[in-house]
Amino acid sequence: MRNPSRFIAFICLVVFSAQLLAQSVCTDSRYIDEIFTEEQTLGYGSYGEAPAVVYPPYLGETVTFDKDLDFDLYLPQGDTLTQRPMIIMAFGGAYLIGITWQPELVEFCEAMAKRGYVVASIDYRIGFNPLNEGTAVRAVYRGAQDMRAAVRYFKDNAETYNIDTANIFVGGNSAGAINAIHTSFVTEAERAASPLLTPTYEVDNGILPDWPDMGCGDCSGNNITGVSARPKACINLWGAIGDFNWINDTYSPIISFYGDVDDIVDPGTGAPFGVDGLFPELHGSIIVNQQADAVGLMNEIYAYPGKGHEVWEDAALAVDIQEKTANFLYEVMRPDTPTISGDNDVCVDNIATYSTPLVSGATYCWSVSGGTILNDNGNAIDVEWDTAGSGSIELILVSKNVVESQPTTLAVNIEAVNKPNGLTAANATASSVELSWTAPDPDFTYLIFYRESGTTLWQSVASATNTAILSGLNSCTNYEIRVRSVCGTSESLPTQILSISTSESIVSTNVLLEGAFDGGAMTTHLLDAELLPLSQPYNTAPWNYSGSENLAAFSDFPSNTVDWVLLELLDASSNIILQEAALLLADGSIVDVDGVTVGVGLCGLTDGEAFSLVVRHRNHLDVMSTAPIPYANGQMVHDFTSAQSQADSAGLPGGAMIDMGGVFALAAGDHDGDGRILVSDLNMYLVESSAVLSYLSPDANLDVNVTVFDFN
Repeated sequence: MRNPSRFIAFICLVVFSAQLLAQSVCTDSRYIDEIFTEEQTLGYGSYGEAPAVVYPPYLGETVTFDKDLDFDLYLPQGDTLTQRPMIIMAFGGAYLIGITWQPELVEFCEAMAKRGYVVASIDYRIGFNPLNEGTAVRAVYRGAQDMRAAVRYFKDNAETYNIDTANIFVGGNSAGAINAIHTSFVTEAERAASPLLTPTYEVDNGILPDWPDMGCGDCSGNNITGVSARPKACINLWGAIGDFNWINDTYSPIISFYGDVDDIVDPGTGAPFGVDGLFPELHGSIIVNQQADAVGLMNEIYAYPGKGHEVWEDAALAVDIQEKTANFLYEVMRPDTPTISGDNDVCVDNIATYSTPLVSGATYCWSVSGGTILNDNGNAIDVEWDTAGSGSIELILVSKNVVESQPTTLAVNIEAVNKPNGLTAANATASSVELSWTAPDPDFTYLIFYRESGTTLWQSVASATNTAILSGLNSCTNYEIRVRSVCGTSESLPTQILSISTSESIVSTNVLLEGAFDGGAMTTHLLDAELLPLSQPYNTAPWNYSGSENLAAFSDFPSNTVDWVLLELLDASSNIILQEAALLLADGSIVDVDGVTVGVGLCGLTDGEAFSLVVRHRNHLDVMSTAPIPYANGQMVHDFTSAQSQADSAGLPGGAMIDMGGVFALAAGDHDGDGRILVSDLNMYLVESSAVLSYLSPDANLDVNVTVFDFN
């Protein structure tokens, strides 16, 4: 180690840097522009040791000495990043001469360090016999071995130098570039299969000393194992490769520079210096580029017209090479373009979440058009969209070593939440109404608001489409209805209020009267004799019902009317909730006084309630349903005729029905309507026992006459 004081200073810088956060600002120009000052340490350290041929003068492949493999180090001064890419450069000189501090090489290393790279200019073994082509092959192989040893060393010591081991690049000028290219593309299998590399194995020279096997590519320089020496990319400054077939798409991307009148390393194919026998035929930058294109390997090539071998001796071209190299390496390091997941069809005032897969050590730069980022959680954001029209989300991922991905954009359609129109109602029942409206957007959902007219509290239900059945309404009630569009958490203005009225609740029930039953149906003698009263007859004791049900004319009675009956609904405490007088027909059905409604229309019922149903007749025992009957969807249904169990014998005095041969009927004879058949009922019969053509309670069989048949 040549400068221990500089090494100590460097270690202090590393320790300090490790305590700081990595730079992670989007649109940072790191690696592209010179944003740092540079710290240079010539002869900084050694990456290994290897047997080198004695040179000059060259004494043979068996005359060697142990050579320290030193390197100069270039650092971005004051840099706090702990995961930095690295460039390892090698000098030129035809494997006969060369120094790590060649002025143009120093300028290149300084320029790249100022951009944020850790840069090493490495020494490597030189020397061969210009009169023996095989020794030149061995010189190239030694140079590649040394560069591979340098890659292994810096990967193994990455924490010391704050290096990102996934981004180590190799390069060089002339012979140094040849080292870098062979480091990047030659494998042990290719060495074994290539006649060109036969001299790297043990060679029997007859009377001369045999050449020793040089060992594998990673068998020299240092004892670091288990570390790949494959670089991330290669910087080729007017170098060449021995066999272009060694290049394929699984290897390192490469950028090449050359002068088009280079007479030392042919940009095409030819022997170096144009002298056969000095070196084997090499394939220069043009051929490297053609092969890389053919196999689909990422590469760039730049030619400088009228320029010879060391292009960067022209100061302006040296800067151009630095800039193009920086841009190329940046593209090599770019992380994959991220993907954005989230809703691309949103509404104004909505909040939506967008995310991208989490990448270790990465940071994320989000930008939004048409909305505002409310929460930035790294790989996910919450966006409130505030402007109708076309919006977008752009994302740049920044890797742990501060390299930005290409931006990705998600186009977002931002809808205004327009209100529905054309709200209409149809088919209103006692508990529901069908609604429809024009949908302003097929993706919207809707909220239906409704209230009873005259109240202030709105209730609401949701609908996924522009049609809905609004149910659970009260019968005989006026309602106000309006609808809003919904998109996410946003609601439109409401439609104008629509007023509707629900119809009566329908109670459908059947009863038979024992007295009027005549083997399958009931008689209609009272109707036939036109003795039925036009107004309900239950406005006297014991019923005292004050309802006004009536018919305008006798002809308004249905043609099969038997008599008037009285319906009652009782709550759980046996309180009368509703009463209605209705008409009993010959088949046992009970209908409203309009003669059309199937069942009896009632008002004031609410879905989900349940009531006991009572049917009363003026000279038959009353019946009550065995259990409360649920009211749902505007209807209550109960059939008293189907079984004795349909009536509650305990609920009313007398209670049980009469079996009429498979059907069941109310028991006749309760002339005074007190729910019992007693002497008082007989006395009423006796008083009226000779009456004819009359509408009287003692007419138990409803044949318009009070006779012994009624007594029986």
